[in-house]
Amino acid sequence: MNKAGTWLVWIGSILLVLTSFMHLYGYTFTASLFAGTGVHADVIGAYRALSLAFFFTLLLLAPVFVLLTQMPGAKRIALIAVLIPLADLVLMFHFLGLFVGTIAMIITVTPLLLGVLLWQQEPLQVRSK
Repeated sequence: MNKAGTWLVWIGSILLVLTSFMHLYGYTFTASLFAGTGVHADVIGAYRALSLAFFFTLLLLAPVFVLLTQMPGAKRIALIAVLIPLADLVLMFHFLGLFVGTIAMIITVTPLLLGVLLWQQEPLQVRSK
């Protein structure tokens, strides 16, 4: 594993945490706006669930990526894991367009993806008894 890839993944992991809290803050700010518009309670509940799902998903992925940088042979797992925030980004852009949340996800996913792609595939070490 090379240093540049590791650093990019660590930077991306920090950005994941920051972006997760940004989604949480955005939820608390916009949920009160929805309440005053007469939107059906089910829609507000769905928005709450999606916002909290973004928050927890991004928050829990950050330590996963950091741990993967410490494991030999983890590139394949990291490539699969990076698909989660990448899929979030694609879906957000498709359905919501370019706004502060999608921009934050672009800034977050870019170093993660580049960092994982820069990793050198290391063979797994098999322990002998």
